[in-house]
Amino acid sequence: MKEYVRAYSPRPPQTRLHFNWKFVVSLFVVWVSVIHFFERIQPGWLIGRCQWNRWEQAAPDHHRVAIIADPQIIDDYSYPKLPRWFQRVFEFCADNYLRRNYRYIEGNLDPDTVIFLGDLFDGGREWNTTGGDDVWFNEFKRFSSIYDLSSNRRHYWSVPGNHDIGFQNVTKAKSDRFAQFFGELNRVVEIGNHSIVMIDTISLSHPNPEVNTEANEFLTNLEQHIVHPDNPRILLTHVPLYRWPDKQRCGPRRERNHRLFPLMRGVEYQTVIEYEISKRIMQTVGPTLILAGDDHDYCDIKQEFTHKGRDMVAREITVKAAGMTGGVKYPAIQLLSLHTGGDSNSYSTEMCYMPAAYSSVKTYGYLFMASVAFLGLLYLFPSRLNHFTKRTNQLLNDSRLKQRWYYWVDEERNWSGFWLHLVLAFVIPVGIWIFYVRSLYHV
Repeated sequence: MKEYVRAYSPRPPQTRLHFNWKFVVSLFVVWVSVIHFFERIQPGWLIGRCQWNRWEQAAPDHHRVAIIADPQIIDDYSYPKLPRWFQRVFEFCADNYLRRNYRYIEGNLDPDTVIFLGDLFDGGREWNTTGGDDVWFNEFKRFSSIYDLSSNRRHYWSVPGNHDIGFQNVTKAKSDRFAQFFGELNRVVEIGNHSIVMIDTISLSHPNPEVNTEANEFLTNLEQHIVHPDNPRILLTHVPLYRWPDKQRCGPRRERNHRLFPLMRGVEYQTVIEYEISKRIMQTVGPTLILAGDDHDYCDIKQEFTHKGRDMVAREITVKAAGMTGGVKYPAIQLLSLHTGGDSNSYSTEMCYMPAAYSSVKTYGYLFMASVAFLGLLYLFPSRLNHFTKRTNQLLNDSRLKQRWYYWVDEERNWSGFWLHLVLAFVIPVGIWIFYVRSLYHV
C-alpha cells in the first residue's frame, strides 16, 4: 500500500470577484454621514446663526431683505483652458453651492425681499444678441433653477453687472435683453418705509448717448419716480462708487485687509465709477446707505456729499460674492433690516457667511484618497495590514476583534478585488452626493 504525501503550497492570488460587504457598508455609512454634514447640517447651522433677532435693532416692525452679490454662474467662458468634462463637473458643483445655500436662506431666514446686485452670469456679455439669444436663454433657465423665480416673496434682479452686459463694449441690445428678462435697469421701489434706488451705473458711465440716455434721464428726473420723498433712500449699484483707498479704508472684515481697495480698469471691467459720475449720483439720490457688488470682498466706508444744500454722510458697503468661485474663502450675503423711522438709523445690516468655498470639495477629495489608500492596504499589501492587526489584537487581547477583523483581509494580493472596490469607492459617494443635490430641486 502506497503512502501518499500531500504537498502544501501557498494559496494562489485571489482572482474571483467578491464583495467585501463590511467595507461596502462601512464606506456607505461614512459617506452618508460626511455628505449629510456638508450638504445639510453645516449650511443650515451657519445660515441659522444669522437669525434676524440676533442683530437687528429694536423696532415696532421690520422689512427684511437679503442682498446677494455676484453669484456669477460659471459657463464656457469661465475657464476655457480646462477640459470640457471638468468644466461641466465644476459647473455642477458651483451651481449646487448656490442652490443649496439659497434654499437655506429661504427656509431659515425667510426674508421678505431678495435683491441681487448684478453679475448674475459670468459670460452673459459674451453671448451676442445676434445668434446668441438661445444660449443666453439657456443660461437664464439655469439661473432660474438655482434661484426660484416663482417664489411668492419679492425679488429684484435688475441691477446689471459688467459680466451681464459688459462695460466698455456694452450695447443697447445687451441692456435691453437683460431688462427683458430681469426687469427695468433703473427703477425705484418702495419697501419697508425706504426708497430703494437702483441705477445702471455701467450704462450711465458709457460715453455713447444711445447707451447712457436711459440711465441719464432716470437720474435727472429721479424725484418724479420717488413716491414718498421723505423716506430714507438706499442706493443700489453693481460697481462701487469712487473713493480714496488710502483714506477710506475697508475695515477689518475684508479678507484682503492688507491691500487697499483697487482703483483700476481692464477689459470689460472698472473697479469704481468715475469720480464726477459718483459725485452726481450721490448728490442727486441723497442716500443714507449705498450697496454695491463687483469687488467680491467686503468693504465698509463712509461717503461724504451734499444733497439739496445740506451735508450728508452715507455708509457704502461692498457686498461679498455669494458664489464659491468668487475668489474669497468665505462667501457671504448681506442682510438688511428696514424699520420704521425717518432718520439715518432707520435700518440695520449684518453680513451672513456661507460655508467656506471649497471646504466640502476638499473633504470629499481627502476622504476618497483615504479610501483608495485603505483599499491598497487591504488588497495589494495584505501582509502589512495583517501584521498591524496582529499587533493590535495582541495589545487588546481580544480574540473576537481578531476574528471580525480577519474577515476584511485577504491572505494574498488580489488585484481584481482592488479594482472592484475602487469602482465602488467612487460610485457610492458620487451616487449619494447626486441624490442630495437632486433632492434640492424638490424643496
